[in-house]
Amino acid sequence: MSLVETLDAIVKRIAGQSSYERCEAVANVSRDLFTTQEGGFISSFNFAGSMRFIAEDDIENFSASIDNALKDLFRAEGHCLSFYLDRSASNANQLVKNIFTTSLKSLNTLGFKSPIPAARKKHLKRLLQPFNITLTITTGLSALSEQERQSILDEHYQKLENAPKFKPDQSQLNGISELLNKHLSFTKAFKTQLGKICLMQQISCDETLYRAHDALYRVSSRGNKKTFQLLPQSYSIRRSQKNKENGLTAPSVAEQILNEDLSPVESDPTLVAVGENLFAPLYLPHAPFDPKPLSNLLELIDQVPFRMAVHLLTGNESVKSTANLLTSRARNFKIFDENNKDIYKAGEYFLSRLKQGESGVNVSFSFVTWAKDAATLRRNREIMAAGISSWGGCSTHYERGDTIDALLSTIPLFGSRSKSPPKHPWLFKDLVPLLPFFGVCSAV
Repeated sequence: MSLVETLDAIVKRIAGQSSYERCEAVANVSRDLFTTQEGGFISSFNFAGSMRFIAEDDIENFSASIDNALKDLFRAEGHCLSFYLDRSASNANQLVKNIFTTSLKSLNTLGFKSPIPAARKKHLKRLLQPFNITLTITTGLSALSEQERQSILDEHYQKLENAPKFKPDQSQLNGISELLNKHLSFTKAFKTQLGKICLMQQISCDETLYRAHDALYRVSSRGNKKTFQLLPQSYSIRRSQKNKENGLTAPSVAEQILNEDLSPVESDPTLVAVGENLFAPLYLPHAPFDPKPLSNLLELIDQVPFRMAVHLLTGNESVKSTANLLTSRARNFKIFDENNKDIYKAGEYFLSRLKQGESGVNVSFSFVTWAKDAATLRRNREIMAAGISSWGGCSTHYERGDTIDALLSTIPLFGSRSKSPPKHPWLFKDLVPLLPFFGVCSAV
């Protein structure tokens, strides 16, 4: 066994998780709401960005308006906002179809029977590179205070011990009602505030499952759409053998998304084979030193299909904790490396801005590209890595230790639970230009 294989085996033993166990969502508890493994909740949205074109000169003002709308909301602990931006030529199919349908109707109205040339369709598909942008909002246990957790969780898990006594027509959710209240309150406020500036629409659990499945298997490129089994709201969703025998168990979300347990390619553990495609995930090991608007990045990597995931963890207290940890480490080691002095000074500045009332988040960036063969995939990855480096003055990391986790960090309903991409403290105002609020469009 080679050294790489040995290390991979060690990582697998330590992680001890299959691909299915890495899914955050357990089952749906309504038409558009999932519950999580720890009793929290997930809502999903189709995100289309700004309602108007934002010129480059207006980015700063637009970012300030986004920050003003959301900064108070982002001080609340325990919420994870994940943007999944997916671009490939197949996304243009629906737009081209809509354009052709409209054109044919116009021609028929005018009495023309001439068909639209196939070359025109091919040209349009090459020009159109729309994005599918999915936003998920996850509320976890950290949304509760320590006192709330102690009292609420004891009562909650005591109820779960009596699960087999419940009949199927009694709605006993595997979720914590206090977390549901916090989740619904946060998502409502988020939609209200951001809805004044950007276009976003809540999507169903079925659509979310389809997007997660399509992100891995690219079924939309073949015109297919898998059918998913959702749970009736009147059934319990605790997954155990006893509940299964009593008809109280929901179908597994992970098993509906994944066709098989994922594993790295043996000859190159930085790649993952899924269905007909190979995937090459990578992520940013540190925050961009010279971040530019997201539109700049999209121009730099317009030659390859890719998906980008940005995860924002809210809560000023957790952000302060991360910043304090990084600052203290940099302070202790600044005598060894000049860069540590810069990190220490940046950390001190960041903490002072939080004290002045600005809002911060912990953020991670991860990317993935795909192809049918390894040679094309490696070329795509190099193009993507070079574009990312030019965009933000930052290096990229090809994960070897846990490639599956790195890949799943870019998949809805999995990404918010991923541990691979490091979390970095950022001021939300400075982060806005890097998010898909403008300069992009949704194909849906």
